[in-house]
Amino acid sequence: MGVIPNGISTNSGLVDAVTFKALKPGRATVTVRSNSAVLLNDGFGTEAQIETGRADYTIITKAPEGVKVFSETHPFQSEWYNNNNPVLSWEKDLGVTGFSFILDDKPNTIPANQISSAATTHAYESLSDGLWYFHIKAYKNGVWGNAGHFLIRIDTTPPADFKPEVNYVVAALAIVERALVSFFTTDNLSGTDRYEIGVIDKSQPITESPVFIESESPYQVPAGSSEGLRVIVRAIDKAGNVRDTSLDVRMPFMITQFVKDNLVYILLGIILISFCMLIIHYLVGHHIIRRLKRAFKIATEEDIETSHIDQKVEGKQLPQDGNTTH
Repeated sequence: MGVIPNGISTNSGLVDAVTFKALKPGRATVTVRSNSAVLLNDGFGTEAQIETGRADYTIITKAPEGVKVFSETHPFQSEWYNNNNPVLSWEKDLGVTGFSFILDDKPNTIPANQISSAATTHAYESLSDGLWYFHIKAYKNGVWGNAGHFLIRIDTTPPADFKPEVNYVVAALAIVERALVSFFTTDNLSGTDRYEIGVIDKSQPITESPVFIESESPYQVPAGSSEGLRVIVRAIDKAGNVRDTSLDVRMPFMITQFVKDNLVYILLGIILISFCMLIIHYLVGHHIIRRLKRAFKIATEEDIETSHIDQKVEGKQLPQDGNTTH
């Protein structure tokens, strides 16, 4: 049956290979008949010495592959879900009579060789937060197949409680009347995904929920009306759990009122101070003040010297008539 062009040169080697396909489970026999021959590649076709015989085989059904598992409640193994009641389903190959499965927190568990159910779905309730692994294998024609595994990520706990902080900037108050709201929180399992901000004007009647927009810290908000604003900060983790917290934003009354009532005077004062500083800087830079001090000092010394001369002259002055009365 097998032919190798130009033959092979070896003391021991593979001459031919035959692959058989099993038609059904059972026993099979392969025989090398006595009239089989192997010829040497010596130019004469000399028959080589071979050993003939037979081999018996037992054909059994191939073990099932790992069972393919899927879930409508937790479809993606890489994502977190806030549903702790997962429903798992799996495929059932032809000839499978049962399944063995188990749910635990270990990634490589092999279920016991004991049929748990012949159904193709199973539900769990009230699982705790964390990572869960579903393991399952099929029983087919008396043979247990390889185990299939499916990861479930559960997080029903919202992000940690937090308290936003508001910071008022005086410069901003004077110009645009805005404040900065800072916030931060953490999530132990799935992690914080995003923040959303909703703003309510407390002077207006509350008729509907505020519109939330995605934002980052710090968030700039207007001061609003005299009643102030209520800012709601919403933290959302990667499983969809929500933590809401709020704070009131109202501009400090004394600062805002003073700024509003005296804005013109404040601006004039700033301009005047700036002008004075420019003049002082000019005088110092050009040594004018030092020269004025020197001139003042010289003038003072001259006045003192003149005063001393006048006193000496007065002490030496004689009487006008030259008469002396005794």
